[in-house]
Amino acid sequence: MVGALDRAVRQFSRLPGVGRRTAQRFVYHLLRGNPEQAAALAEAIIALHRDIKPCSVCHCLTEHDPCEVCRDPRRDRTTLCIIGETSDMEVIEASGKYRGLYHVLGGLLNPAAGVGPEHLAISSLTGRLSQGVKEVIIALSASVEGDTTALYLVKLLKPTGIRLTSLARGLPAGGSLDHADKVTVGLSLEGRMEL
Repeated sequence: MVGALDRAVRQFSRLPGVGRRTAQRFVYHLLRGNPEQAAALAEAIIALHRDIKPCSVCHCLTEHDPCEVCRDPRRDRTTLCIIGETSDMEVIEASGKYRGLYHVLGGLLNPAAGVGPEHLAISSLTGRLSQGVKEVIIALSASVEGDTTALYLVKLLKPTGIRLTSLARGLPAGGSLDHADKVTVGLSLEGRMEL
């Protein structure tokens, strides 16, 4: 028979990057704390599914529809950045270098896992392009799935005549050359800039 302690450990272990030992530490921390702390955590988790939904325009996860970015009249509506997940938007926004709109796919193509174009927010993307978009930036993870999705999108969007760009790839700022892998160094060489 599985008790409350074991059920809690199993649930925490289901989170990405959390093994059984870390899950046990979480559970014992909650048990040592006051019941109000555990109740607040439980309520916050329940509120995620109750209060957060995809934006009807860009598909990012938000409490307000449309989301803050889509409602902002100061955003550049001629540029659309395609990303895999809402968390990617937060990273790009933190750079302070992008002021356009977003389109969140809700994942990446992964035929091996059964994720095809019909599982992503691709069909609504073409409708957004007719709203004055002049450039589409494909900003997907540098992975097999990201590259597969980018290739699919390029083939889909190329006939529109809209400018298609992607994020540059290469060495991170402050990164050490001797710690970079050969693919990253190769991309850095190919994407080098004039000085």
